[in-house]
Amino acid sequence: MTTIIEVQTRGLKVRMNNQVTLIAKHKDQEGEYFLNENLQKQYFKDTVFEKEEIEEKEEQKEEMKDYKFEVEYAHKGRIDGWALTTTRVKAASYEDAIEKVRRNFKTIYEISQL
Repeated sequence: MTTIIEVQTRGLKVRMNNQVTLIAKHKDQEGEYFLNENLQKQYFKDTVFEKEEIEEKEEQKEEMKDYKFEVEYAHKGRIDGWALTTTRVKAASYEDAIEKVRRNFKTIYEISQL
């Protein structure tokens, strides 16, 4: 699917086949259009602007909550081989937060939410 990134005076900056490309824009009685990856007319009114998708992602980031965990993990530099620390992560759900903590530490013995 082709999405419009930016409308410029000399043409359009679009994402086509997962690549950013500059292409020419045209105009007829139905409105402005460009030729998509299949060389068919694709009108602006029927095309998604990528900026809208970015704004939706920013709104999703605002919905993320702050989670705080106490983590007991393996630490080779310590005599007893483990360490205890407090870490904070931002995630959309508790499960996502746990997954982020698990990725940050190699071997975890215990996790508890604060």
